[in-house]
Amino acid sequence: WMCQGLVIVCKEEAGELFIGRRHFETFLLNFEPVTFVSFPFPFLGLGVVAEKVGWCNKIVGIVLYGLAWLVMVVFLCLGAADEAFAYMGAAMYFMLALAAAGLRVATRLK
Repeated sequence: WMCQGLVIVCKEEAGELFIGRRHFETFLLNFEPVTFVSFPFPFLGLGVVAEKVGWCNKIVGIVLYGLAWLVMVVFLCLGAADEAFAYMGAAMYFMLALAAAGLRVATRLK
């Protein structure tokens, strides 16, 4: 869900979507291919958008966001062995969400 908002913002800024349009044409079921990719691999879209706003190279952005995603998944899996890792995984998720939110703000300001 984090990256779908970035896709919408990019389409609005590129002129592909009208900003004053009626929102939420699809509420729960969105069958665009990019939506299905963004669920297991949200770092792909984040890296592409990071390059477009001038933060970093696309490959560097994908690797950095992917590393944060991997660390979060590893911590959540380790949470089955020790509850402390689950808290660390949740903290990583919030940090990744804040990074995605910062990217969305940067997209709006560009």
